[in-house]
Amino acid sequence: MVGISLWGDTETEKALRGRDTFAISSKNYAGDAYTYYLDTITSQQVGRVEAMVRRIRDIGVKVHFQLLSNDEGADGFSWKPEQLADLRSEMDELLDRYPETVISSRYYHQVLTTGTMLGRRFGWQECPSVSETHDTRVPQPRRLIRFIRWSADLKTTHRCCTSATRDCSTCKDGAAHMSWIMVNKRAHMRTSQDLQNWIEVYEMFAKLYRFIPW
Repeated sequence: MVGISLWGDTETEKALRGRDTFAISSKNYAGDAYTYYLDTITSQQVGRVEAMVRRIRDIGVKVHFQLLSNDEGADGFSWKPEQLADLRSEMDELLDRYPETVISSRYYHQVLTTGTMLGRRFGWQECPSVSETHDTRVPQPRRLIRFIRWSADLKTTHRCCTSATRDCSTCKDGAAHMSWIMVNKRAHMRTSQDLQNWIEVYEMFAKLYRFIPW
């Protein structure tokens, strides 16, 4: 699969990235069954996500969600609890409304917007996506085996798949939260609902990378 980074609608992309990147990429990848957009939703987009989902649907590709962590402290882009709650409801509705376009799950939305899973809080001591070369945690949490984040020089390694300076307690990276759920399979065997939640996230992962037909 080809994953294309997207930071919201045209207005937000221009504010954060300096240009409307969707206008360019959509011309090159329209109708490609092996393409999805990774839409990094910002706090300013709450209530406005559907318009971008429709545009992605109309060019015949998929979309997956994550949230902006605002490492640079851009004015107006930090999250408030009520915004996260509203966004969770919005993503749930979009999943129901566009089942052939949105690759996601309700449980993923819950974990991503709350930063909690089974009473545990996401952070340095929980994250499964820490490069082995930088992982000094004792004891080791459940983690991705052989995970290493390489630099472009193919020699340097970084702490994780996001920013080296990111505060792990405020990280909203989608892949890290999805992996956090997936590596904790046994913890989700407490109830039938917990296990169903885990299976749905694993199915989301399999769909995202076309390990199963969809």
